[in-house]
Amino acid sequence: MSLTRISVLAVAGIAMVGVSAASFADDMSDPVSARIELMKANGKALRAAFSASGDEAVSLAQELVDDFAKVGDLFPEGSTSPNSHALPNIWTDPAGFSDALAKAQEAASALLVAARAGDATAYSAAAKAMGGACKNCHDTYRAPIN
Repeated sequence: MSLTRISVLAVAGIAMVGVSAASFADDMSDPVSARIELMKANGKALRAAFSASGDEAVSLAQELVDDFAKVGDLFPEGSTSPNSHALPNIWTDPAGFSDALAKAQEAASALLVAARAGDATAYSAAAKAMGGACKNCHDTYRAPIN
């Protein structure tokens, strides 16, 4: 590979990291909107994951792992609005919320491991566990959506 090509690829990689970091910084200026969009994307990915296999399953599981790594940062103290369904116990019970988030992160990681292994039985069980982790957190920390 030529030095010019390596330089172009390096600059492109740095630009992509900058865009990604700027995107996350934008999310932090409006954490309610950011978490609403992230949760919608997670729901869509999880629904698709139930019928996915192969590379699509790996991609969806990786998306969930990546997204759940960001979730905790999208709930800064007092980040409520009329559009938010976050219940106050997110902030009054931070240990419980952190535990629920950790369980969801573990479930997403297990989904990715099963997807990469191509183990359909483990993948199906992991997808159900992921759905259960989401439900558990939403039942406890999210107001019902009408």
